[in-house]
Amino acid sequence: MFNSTNTLYPGVFPAIRKFEAELIQMVCSLVGEGTCGLLASGGTESILLAALAYRETGRRRNITNPNIICCETAHPAIFKACKYFGIELIKAPYDSSNFQLTPKIVSRYVNRNTVAVYASAPTFPHGVLDDVEGLGEFCRSKGIGLHVDNCLGGFLLSYLKKQGLLHGRKFDFNDVPGVTTMSVDLHKYGGTNKGCSVCVFKTEELRNSTYMPSFDGCEGLYVTPTLQGSRSGATIAAAWSSVLYKGEKGYLAMAKSHHDTMTQAKKVVEKIDGLELLVDPEGCILPIVPSKNSTLSIYLVASQMEKKGWNLFTGQSPAVLGLCVGDVHQKMLGEWERDLKDAVDHVKANPNEKATGNAAVYGAASTIPDTLLDSILRQYVNISLRVKQTK
Repeated sequence: MFNSTNTLYPGVFPAIRKFEAELIQMVCSLVGEGTCGLLASGGTESILLAALAYRETGRRRNITNPNIICCETAHPAIFKACKYFGIELIKAPYDSSNFQLTPKIVSRYVNRNTVAVYASAPTFPHGVLDDVEGLGEFCRSKGIGLHVDNCLGGFLLSYLKKQGLLHGRKFDFNDVPGVTTMSVDLHKYGGTNKGCSVCVFKTEELRNSTYMPSFDGCEGLYVTPTLQGSRSGATIAAAWSSVLYKGEKGYLAMAKSHHDTMTQAKKVVEKIDGLELLVDPEGCILPIVPSKNSTLSIYLVASQMEKKGWNLFTGQSPAVLGLCVGDVHQKMLGEWERDLKDAVDHVKANPNEKATGNAAVYGAASTIPDTLLDSILRQYVNISLRVKQTK
């Protein structure tokens, strides 16, 4: 019904304008009363919008060479945002005891050109919440922004918090006054169709910094709320209906179900000889590594799991196998436990096998020079966009 609509023309398609505004308000009311936001195409665009806002506010403070500080565990979207908008990205290490970005670490890198700090809630590799509360206090004292990447956590963390299942951890506008922007995906644990995220701003002034109005060209007056021009209203309408359908009760049940599944999955890892958790996660990611007394290759385990049909991700520095908990795992946790144990047993019996699939890529990446990796990744995109020629 809404497939042919275009948000460029709110006067022509008033229902879509209403859906968009209400989706934004739903997310804002979840993470911070009195905030405002923009509906983006995904977490990457939400992060781009936040970075743009900080660059523009920095310019108003005569900062011509702005920088943003993030942790090594930050999502690559912030790298893209800084590259696009000419912002220096300063990557700080994590606290080795808990894999968090902390104020103590950030204090070593902040300078007169720093416009914002980027925190994760949670990190994708490890399911860890950075010390958002401490970073909020630090950023307020320095007069700089704090962005919280809540794309993955989104609705899940908020509804865990509502049920007291986050153990008092604070990450949003409601609890941390120093937070100035957040990126919150609806298409992850909000359960909507892909292509829906909200960038939330503490003030309208900050949100206004992302707008780029045009009024002196032949076309006349032109302004869009996000980086895009034309946008189909179908995605927005579907997201709006999904959120209303699930409702408060649905999201509370989802969060509790995922929490229970995570608890059970942790126990599975603890039972398997040769594996352990890298850190006790607070989000929806289970980071699995070889136990300290094991010579097991986690990439070989990942290869075996991939052969068994499991879509698990691998990370590096340190090498880690991750389970991103979803609805399917509640129903298939028994099968996952059996396959994970079989995979570990296979690797123990065949320690000299070579990793295959995605795991092989991560296993080799640590030995390849950065310049070569850069070229490989660019060519990977080129190849994926080619059309196979037929004879």
